[in-house]
Amino acid sequence: MLQPFRGRGYAAGLPFLLKDALLRRDIVPFYGTAESHIISRNVAIRAGFRPAFGYLYAQTKG
Repeated sequence: MLQPFRGRGYAAGLPFLLKDALLRRDIVPFYGTAESHIISRNVAIRAGFRPAFGYLYAQTKG
């Protein structure tokens, strides 16, 4: 996002509006992002979403 628009809540505004529109239609909204993508996770939280689950990936050595 361009610097003059940062910190004004615009990024969370659209997911918030879409979430409410879906809920009014009895549709469960879902916001997916990587756990490591902190900015996107914070946008989701500001839009009213809450973490529900996470994925753990493992790899064997060798």
